Amino acid sequence: MRNLGGAIGLAGINTIINDRLALHWARLVEPLTAGNPNLQRFMDGAQSMVSDAMGDSGTLASMKLLAKLVRQQAEVLTLADTQLVMAAIFISGLAAIPLLSKPRTAPAAKTSAEAH
Repeated sequence: MRNLGGAIGLAGINTIINDRLALHWARLVEPLTAGNPNLQRFMDGAQSMVSDAMGDSGTLASMKLLAKLVRQQAEVLTLADTQLVMAAIFISGLAAIPLLSKPRTAPAAKTSAEAH
């Protein structure tokens, strides 16, 4: 049962991570339009940094850098969401402890001297 519970828990965590990563990625990419002045400033700065080393492929390198930063931030937000869900499950488990009944004690086994 412990292995089954662990497998179900890990599958749930994996599902949360996959879904939340897609959600955060979409929300972070949404405002990145060509007309965004902050994006233009970032791309210009990134291109100037890598253009000396990369030459003509500085635009591609700056886009990859932007994608890496967006993915990194999406992963951070995703893991924060996952830990929040795990904390809520843990706290609800702690809150349920007073509702549990005490286990029954098994009858004491007789020793070999008492059996005779």
